[in-house]
Amino acid sequence: MKTCNFDTLPNRRGTGSAKWEFIHEGDQFNQTDRTDKKYGDERLLPLWVADMDFRSPPAVVEALTERARHGIFGYTAPTNSYFTAVTNWMQRRYNWRVEREWILQTPGVVPAINLLIQTFVQPGEKVLIQRPVYYPFMNAIKNNGAEIVSNSLRYENGRYQMDFGDLAEKAADTAVKLAILCSPHNPVSRVWTREELVRFGE
Repeated sequence: MKTCNFDTLPNRRGTGSAKWEFIHEGDQFNQTDRTDKKYGDERLLPLWVADMDFRSPPAVVEALTERARHGIFGYTAPTNSYFTAVTNWMQRRYNWRVEREWILQTPGVVPAINLLIQTFVQPGEKVLIQRPVYYPFMNAIKNNGAEIVSNSLRYENGRYQMDFGDLAEKAADTAVKLAILCSPHNPVSRVWTREELVRFGE
């Protein structure tokens, strides 16, 4: 079995990489004066997006290469193996038996959050989040006509914690129809404990 190489960092400059081209002055992919003026410094490291600077695992490259050899790139539908992979992962990692009919596909996390807000929240109602948090959460709430309620995290003893007193107070508002929980939390990197998750749910 081939292993991943974490010792070599490929040079991604000039390849259309959003995170790298955004900071370099005069690159062919940099289209705006604003980024030239604000980030035009070769010494900067782009730490703003979850985009790894390691090559993809050989198994992933091989699977994509094999699929590309088919030569037709039409719309795809989830296969039985897709559902099996999801249910097996949830069972193996979380000891949670997920039924196939529970699984819905979306293009990504952000579209899924938008769809959830549209399903469960009427314009003018409220959605609770825990700041600091991934900025598309706020955009999704505002873009769907809802109001942001912030149950801000507390930074104590070098670690972010939930403010459960504030959470209980704000969740008691009947206009709050949805809460978005992020774990591992982006950007503070907290994986909430079982006790914290149970208390959050209560």
